Amino acid sequence: MARKRNRRPSTRQHDTAASRPEAPTERENPFAGVQRTGLWNLQILAAALSIALGILSVLTISQGGVSGVRLVPHLMCAVGAVCGAGFFFSKPYPALMRSLQIAAAAFTVLGVGGLVIAAGSG
Repeated sequence: MARKRNRRPSTRQHDTAASRPEAPTERENPFAGVQRTGLWNLQILAAALSIALGILSVLTISQGGVSGVRLVPHLMCAVGAVCGAGFFFSKPYPALMRSLQIAAAAFTVLGVGGLVIAAGSG
């Protein structure tokens, strides 16, 4: 007995020549979301570290425990903390957010490096 052909229209989408080259780009990077989340977490950690070191520097400066050579590195850490705090408030502005993140990291690294040099020199 011959089988009858199904007369319902097919719900399957047919590939056209124009849609075939676009298909590989849809599956280009399956881990893009994980990478974005990981990068965001790393940026938050760096900003929080800048803020924490800046708060410690401001407390040390306010208690009078800083003199001479160590004052400039402590001030650099404090400026890094201000930039790190600005990072959290500039989320609607990605370009400002990026530059504040770079500034916070740079000031914090230079401040900690200056403190290491000042501690080594006596």
